[in-house]
Amino acid sequence: MFLLSLSFLLCIVNAVFADVDHCLWQGKRKAPGESWALGCKVHRCGDDGKVNTVINDGCENDNGLCLDLDTHWMDRKECAFFKCTMEESIYVIKQSKGCKVDGECYDQDDLLMPNACSVLKCDLNGIVEVKKLGCDTSEGCKKNKAIWGKIEGESCVTEKCVARLVKGKRFISKIESLAQSKHCKEKNADVCHRRGTNWHEYDSEEDKCHGIKCGRRGRRQIKRMKACAFEGQCVPFGQSPKDKPGCLCAKGRMVCTKGPI
Repeated sequence: MFLLSLSFLLCIVNAVFADVDHCLWQGKRKAPGESWALGCKVHRCGDDGKVNTVINDGCENDNGLCLDLDTHWMDRKECAFFKCTMEESIYVIKQSKGCKVDGECYDQDDLLMPNACSVLKCDLNGIVEVKKLGCDTSEGCKKNKAIWGKIEGESCVTEKCVARLVKGKRFISKIESLAQSKHCKEKNADVCHRRGTNWHEYDSEEDKCHGIKCGRRGRRQIKRMKACAFEGQCVPFGQSPKDKPGCLCAKGRMVCTKGPI
């Protein structure tokens, strides 16, 4: 009877020691001394068959990665930005909504330059603030809705800058040619004048100056405006030539300090 009891006791001891040769973790056997990480938690199988857990410093993201303090990352699909930070000695993940423009994602307070003449800013909650809109042309930057004249052959065509942000997500910048020109070409120079503008043109055949006004639809109109023809240029009434400050256009002729010319 004594031998039977001793044998039963040895079986129990062997069964107990057999159980401590591994740890069970989510249905899997882990060997003593084996360690594995899940996020910021590091687990280790002890010699006693128990799993010990140590929590490392950092933030655990949705992918199960442990990220250091001040680490930044983003979700391009949702256009969301994340940062690992610390509040009251606790690691927390802060999230901010970005702005998506032309398929690109921008963080809060970022400045966007969709072209050389436009500036946008990403504000709170993914709202895009328009700072400046314009068109990048061969003549430099033109403001949105700006209208200007462009030489084309023997006449002027009128172009307009159209720049806008569509539904806060898509930037458009284009130059439109207006069907009816609002500019007139100067006869002796590649210069376009806006409708309603007055200027003088020198007539070399008659050696005199004509007053011109740009009328509707880019039509030139003759105006009675006094000017003096002087060395191939027109000097308006009451003014002096740039290179002859001692002369003055008066009563349709140039008067100089030495007498009229």
